[in-house]
Amino acid sequence: MFYQKESEFEDANIRVPMAIAKSAAANPNVKRLIHISAAGADPNSQSMRLRTKWIGEQEVKEIFPDVTILRPTYMFQNVDPNPTIASKWGMQMKLFNRMNFVIEGMNSQVQPVFTNDVALAIYNCLKMEETMG
Repeated sequence: MFYQKESEFEDANIRVPMAIAKSAAANPNVKRLIHISAAGADPNSQSMRLRTKWIGEQEVKEIFPDVTILRPTYMFQNVDPNPTIASKWGMQMKLFNRMNFVIEGMNSQVQPVFTNDVALAIYNCLKMEETMG
């Protein structure tokens, strides 16, 4: 989805995370909240996406102080119609051993992160209480 208006960024990056945080805070069975933000989130960013991501983080922290915030770069997932383990290994060999993904823009470089790696980071955060807050 491509956002164009600031209100669309505010909905996706501020209002929806706030609603989730309020719901989690109100439920006594919710022990952990993990919020996925974005690398480069900054209140002074020229990017509406990164600016609203930062505001969303602050709002979520205020509502659910023990939130764990992760800031991955752009995420990608390989979609392979052949779900065998050999196929997955083959795809990883193609993706990671033959080339390095780097998105260049302005004065920076960003390396995308694989969705499975983000999922593993979330899992590890759930196991490690020191990541709270």
